[in-house]
Amino acid sequence: MDIIKMEDISKLYKSGQIQVEALKNISFNIKEKEFVSIMGPSGSGKSTLLNLIGCLDHSTGGNYELAGNQVNKLSDSKMSEVRNLFIGFVFQSFHLLPRMSALKNVEIPLVYRGMNNKKRKELAENALEQVGLKDRMTHLPAQLSGGQQQRVAIARAIVGNPSIILADEPTGALDSKAGELIMELFIELNEKSSMTIVQVTHEEFIAEYGSRIIRLADGQIVSDNIVEERNV
Repeated sequence: MDIIKMEDISKLYKSGQIQVEALKNISFNIKEKEFVSIMGPSGSGKSTLLNLIGCLDHSTGGNYELAGNQVNKLSDSKMSEVRNLFIGFVFQSFHLLPRMSALKNVEIPLVYRGMNNKKRKELAENALEQVGLKDRMTHLPAQLSGGQQQRVAIARAIVGNPSIILADEPTGALDSKAGELIMELFIELNEKSSMTIVQVTHEEFIAEYGSRIIRLADGQIVSDNIVEERNV
């Protein structure tokens, strides 16, 4: 079953009299439980595409359906609700709050859902245990390695049990060993927790952890292929 359906998606940006077409009639579907990598050079439109998939922005044209919701017809507030319900985000720079413990950072999405303290703490503890940080829950981000900080960010992304994880260069700030461990964690979430994963990366080795690679150039899809030999 398709969880993401994009048909003739375009995105225009205006700067004064200049109009930039970041995406040009993009069409593709992603099935539930797929692990898809999006690649492309700088300026190819991959970050713009991830923002649209993540309901962080509206497309200029085309139709986008996320888990049965026609995103292009949603108001900003409704789009925010859909985003919080279905999507977990992982970023290159972690985006952890420096004065909060790992546990409190992971609780943040649940605060926006209005969940009570006891339930938030329970779910956050479970998420941190799932990413192998049971013994680091009270640590501040500065007391953690880069790989551990990214694991906290992943715990925060999965704590609300989203259908989709969107990862923007998730290994970009990590050394190769830490990056491989993060990708192994994504594989586990994909296979054992049945989460759909869509990642943007410029590294071929990282892209090949996915089961499919979509390549962009100049705002268009230039290839969409199954990965024959995955890094699993």
